Amino acid sequence: MSMQACRNALMDIVRENGTNAGLLLASYLRVPVKTEQNEQTGQGDHPNERKALFKATGKAHEDIQLQSVYQKAFSRRENTLNKLTSYSEKLTVKDRLIIGLGGENVLETGIALHHTYGTPVIPGSALKGLAAHYCDQVMGLSQQEFKIKGVQDTNDKGDVIFRQGHYHHILFGNNDDCGFITFHDAWIMPECLGRDKLGLVEDVMTPHHAKYYSGESEVPSDFDDPTPIAFLAVAGTFQVFLSCEDSSDEGKRWLGLAMELLVTALENWGIGGKTNAGYGRLVRGNTPVTMQSTVNVSLNSSNEEWSKAKLTWIPGSRKLEAFGGPNQKIASIILPQNDNSIFESLNEMLRNRLLVKKAKIEADVEVARVGNSLYLVRILYSTPTNNV
Repeated sequence: MSMQACRNALMDIVRENGTNAGLLLASYLRVPVKTEQNEQTGQGDHPNERKALFKATGKAHEDIQLQSVYQKAFSRRENTLNKLTSYSEKLTVKDRLIIGLGGENVLETGIALHHTYGTPVIPGSALKGLAAHYCDQVMGLSQQEFKIKGVQDTNDKGDVIFRQGHYHHILFGNNDDCGFITFHDAWIMPECLGRDKLGLVEDVMTPHHAKYYSGESEVPSDFDDPTPIAFLAVAGTFQVFLSCEDSSDEGKRWLGLAMELLVTALENWGIGGKTNAGYGRLVRGNTPVTMQSTVNVSLNSSNEEWSKAKLTWIPGSRKLEAFGGPNQKIASIILPQNDNSIFESLNEMLRNRLLVKKAKIEADVEVARVGNSLYLVRILYSTPTNNV
């Protein structure tokens, strides 16, 4: 009875005058999620009420006072973080982004919004988790010290143990102590609020086998009715901030590496829900992000050139290895899917020999050194006569 009394009190409130989208979504749904079906439409009141609530939340970001307050808060936060040893990037959502889709919510779908301003936000914990996983799964393939666990070592007694990689520990920490890098929440840019097709945007998903997914039916059938479910997604540009407690040049290099890891993961893997459907990708302007730039930007001061290194392409893991240098070592890089820009300096014959025939070739390369690890940055030059 008290629940319905609260809903009845909402009937006279003009939700379109609200300025906090998060508060509207949490407290201003006027009907239960499951309502009895209308005899004419065959549906309850909830779908239409849901759409009306979504429109009200979108209109909240058009409020001039909200935009002014958020702009001041954004600038104050930016100035504060810039006083730290920090790096920032402005990353744009390629299509749509949905964070907190499965979070607890009065609706069937949730979304992460700033508690005070009701604006879209990407939690720093989500950014850190993505970067840590990408570091383990991609960088860890070529250098074990970037792995989260499974690095074989021996303890003081000579027993074999498996530990966290040293570089992964520096960047992300573990259960016993925190890493040196702080991943701050990413805030949406103020200019994205209240603009058409930016900020909060309405979207829809259509599960075709709702009874099967909910356990009411053992076998999905072609006779199942699709169930459109409206939800809110995000479009626009976010400001991403990372900071480091070490203000030395070495600390800044680690900070740069962490940022490039994160940016690469956001473009190639995405963040949040429905990434398999293309949601959650963020890009740095129109510049493709690859692990080449990760090493080149962050560790340029430690780079060296190898003449006539032997290149080997491993297509299964998209791993490119270079064997050479003064001490005859191996440097490698794991390339993102559909990114072959590192091979642009090779002529067609050598690209075909390396990528199609899986044969080794010789080339001059640039290599970056991180501690005892070597990363292939780029291919500098190769001649048509090279044939290993």
